[in-house]
Amino acid sequence: FTLLKKSEITLEIYDLIGNKIQTLLNGKKEMGVYNFDFDATKSGLSSGIYVVKLITGEQANYLKMVVK
Repeated sequence: FTLLKKSEITLEIYDLIGNKIQTLLNGKKEMGVYNFDFDATKSGLSSGIYVVKLITGEQANYLKMVVK
């Protein structure tokens, strides 16, 4: 993800019925481009479709994640 200015960030994973599975990031980040590697097997996620929610100071973005 890309931040255009310093922001409070929350990155969370949800199942398809809206249960929060895990918070991956929670805190302030400086302006810049960030990559985040996530190993679903280490987090105990089974195969399926999940929703990744990225919240910044002004907006929330939702992405679909498929675990095989």
